[in-house]
Amino acid sequence: MPALPALLLLPCIFAQAPMLEDTFRKLRQIEVSPEDYSIPAPLSPKAVQLLPKYKSELKRSVLSALQSNLDIPSAIQKALPNAFDIDERHPYGRIAGIDVQSSPADPDLRAVTIHLGLISEQQSFLTLYRRNNSDWLPIMEWDKSPNDSDESSTYHLAPVQLGKPDANGNALVLLAAKSGHGANGSYELNVQVHRIHRSGTGQMLFESSFGAKAHQIQLDTDGFRLETMYFSSPHFGCCEPTPYRYQLQGDQLV
Repeated sequence: MPALPALLLLPCIFAQAPMLEDTFRKLRQIEVSPEDYSIPAPLSPKAVQLLPKYKSELKRSVLSALQSNLDIPSAIQKALPNAFDIDERHPYGRIAGIDVQSSPADPDLRAVTIHLGLISEQQSFLTLYRRNNSDWLPIMEWDKSPNDSDESSTYHLAPVQLGKPDANGNALVLLAAKSGHGANGSYELNVQVHRIHRSGTGQMLFESSFGAKAHQIQLDTDGFRLETMYFSSPHFGCCEPTPYRYQLQGDQLV
């Protein structure tokens, strides 16, 4: 049986769209006042309750688009045409961006990160997929801020770094997310490194947090390099670089 054109598949793919649209509408109905734009901004209890459901429905839509070889941002925009619009009085539910990444060395691995707009910050969540024959399967999820009462511990994930598979078909994945922006420009940088096995299973090899005002991070074949800029003295506004180098030793990065 020949494959159906993508445009014909779209109504089937988003059969769950009414639920997604309903959750988006409920989030958009939550109004915030100018006083809510504080640091850290408080989150609406109703939004905190609805956001996990919204994320789950978005993940189902992403998986459906993957299975049908559709462009994910375009497919989501067709399902939620107003979700990318900015509304300062009704910020919840906005999709601030969608990152879709794949590795040329491993085309069967796909990382999809969705950034949701809150009041002043953005909240990211990631799903990593692996293709098994013709099916895409979720093999790892990342969401560091599912139930926050304010934006102080909301994480924004940088583009995922996908490593080349080794001789056994296993690949390293580096996640770096910023949180807790201070008035002086500092933030917390949370770093995770996972090993994704060819079979589709995975394990976390490393997690740590660093204070920074700026940073550079790069995944290598056997670990990663990080350089942070942070205050050299609490009495002066100067920053100095601190380099880090973590290498893979067995099932750990040291």
